Amino acid sequence: MFYTEHIKKIVIMVIYILATTSCTQLPQNKETESIANHSPSKKQLNTEDLRSYKQALYALRDNKLQQAEILLKDVIKNNPGLAGPHVNIGLIYFKESQIVLAKEYLRKAIELNSHNPYAYNILGIIKNQEGDFYKAKEYFLLAIKYKKNYAKAHFNIALLYDIYFHNTEKSINHYTEYLSIINKQGIKDKQTFNWLKELKNSLHQG
Repeated sequence: MFYTEHIKKIVIMVIYILATTSCTQLPQNKETESIANHSPSKKQLNTEDLRSYKQALYALRDNKLQQAEILLKDVIKNNPGLAGPHVNIGLIYFKESQIVLAKEYLRKAIELNSHNPYAYNILGIIKNQEGDFYKAKEYFLLAIKYKKNYAKAHFNIALLYDIYFHNTEKSINHYTEYLSIINKQGIKDKQTFNWLKELKNSLHQG
């Protein structure tokens, strides 16, 4: 019974993770992941394009997807070699359930920057939804490889190990890492904290 209840909670949590996943640098929202090391800078963009990019990030944060898409495509037109705008357009198409287009932009982002963790994380979510759990695992692990403190990627791989691979030990490790990272950001997740305790108890009892 508890496990069934947990599955329901997990579904809600996955929706939450997807809804709040974005490749933006907006300190006003602590739930928003930052791509400070991958975002275009003044050295990469002229003043006008940098302004457009920032406006696009705010539009994406506010779920104004069409506005964000237009702005990001303008940035790409002038700066085709930047990975960040491609990741964010991939995210927009993912949110709009245009998966083929999402994959196209995310793979282009990886072509431009093979170390971009955000592209790998979204691709991992897509593969998970498609039922390709081994490929999803590969993408989530690459996301963590290139950004060790990527909380959402740790959560996603923990969930994968937990629900689909039934590898309790590995899921515990990644849930623990996820909670440690968000706690440092001042964010609490009681559902995952309580489930982690249950997993640890089951491991000791098993």
